[in-house]
Amino acid sequence: MTERSALFRSEAVKKYSKNREGSIQLSQARYTPQLIFISLTIIFPVVLFLIFGEYTKRTNISGYVVPDGGIVKIIPSQPGTIAEIFVNDGDYVKKGQDLFAIRDERRVENSTSLSVDSILKNNIENKRSSIIENISLNESHLNKINKDYAEKKSKHSAPNKLN
Repeated sequence: MTERSALFRSEAVKKYSKNREGSIQLSQARYTPQLIFISLTIIFPVVLFLIFGEYTKRTNISGYVVPDGGIVKIIPSQPGTIAEIFVNDGDYVKKGQDLFAIRDERRVENSTSLSVDSILKNNIENKRSSIIENISLNESHLNKINKDYAEKKSKHSAPNKLN
């Protein structure tokens, strides 16, 4: 026998001489299939967009956009609201052509047909009277406070008589 076999039993030497590292076991995490599925659902649309998708490049530019003939100011002959538009952007127009229909808002659409000016005057008069009423109420309240103050001040300034 060899020197090694003299030290150990023959069964122990046979067992450890075959494979000392042991067998290889690969384990897989339980959530691996779900992780693969989520990764593919994210990556697949991104790849499709990169292959077939289109996008526009955005650029910031400073400056003014001016029409070819320059800017034209249009001033209506009377105040109001635009009720109808007769032309579109880019249309050619002739001198004197109607561009818009303006609704006159100087008259209120009701049975009394009061003018806007008279309605505003009534509103101003109502506000003025309520302000004057508030001022008189505040003055009377202030007078009462001043009277109470004067009474309390006279009580504290009067000398206390001791018996």
